Amino acid sequence: MFRNFWLCGLISTSLFAWGVVGHRVIAHIADAHLTEDTRFWLKKNFDVDRLVWIANWADDIKIDSKRSKPLWHYGYIEDLRQEDHIIWAIEKNLSVLQSKKALMRDKEQALKWVVHLVADLHQPLHISKKRIQGFVGCMVRLSSPSKVMSLHQAWDSGLIDAEKLSLAQWTAYLEGQHFKNDLEVDLEMWAKNSYKAQDIIVPNGRDHYCKSYANQKLNRALMPFLSWDYRAKVLPVLSYQLWLGGIHLANILNGVAHD
Repeated sequence: MFRNFWLCGLISTSLFAWGVVGHRVIAHIADAHLTEDTRFWLKKNFDVDRLVWIANWADDIKIDSKRSKPLWHYGYIEDLRQEDHIIWAIEKNLSVLQSKKALMRDKEQALKWVVHLVADLHQPLHISKKRIQGFVGCMVRLSSPSKVMSLHQAWDSGLIDAEKLSLAQWTAYLEGQHFKNDLEVDLEMWAKNSYKAQDIIVPNGRDHYCKSYANQKLNRALMPFLSWDYRAKVLPVLSYQLWLGGIHLANILNGVAHD
């Protein structure tokens, strides 16, 4: 049985979805799908020319305990609207962004949170069951039998970095896939769809590679090896989630700007 109390201490350092590249890719996709009115609104009110430059702000401040909100970056499938978690946080910041009474500095911060958290919502391991908390205690080997990291870390950045594509190359590749465009803004449905992706991306045999207590030693030989076969299997999921995160972010900001 998994116990999650020891994982709580890892949230502040481990549960930050996607990596620098992943967040930039999503923001770059979103930039390409903003309307001209939204671009004007972003420039006039926030002096933002490109979302990519603010995409990682919420991770950059994680060492600042007064501003960092580690719980905001993830959610539990058992209670997706739990206070101080990702959907609650997105809606909270959207309300600030749309408020006519909010201070501009608060709106600027809210914009940065929305850009980051909508991307986080599309990282499949950021919506999990409470007992497993983002799979940060589940250890795998990526690309090399000796390269050990958490499954969460592999999906944050390991798999993206392994492709060795530039931001422009990622964007061109994703835009060329002709994915289905989901225009409806439904945070709960987006979260549930991210969670469903775990059926494909989480290796079998979790009892062998997921820790049940903090200092548990795992047998490296039993840790799943995320080889080329695994990467080929999950690349469509990874690609779709990155692209969809950008499309959904653009849809949200287009809606806010046009209100």
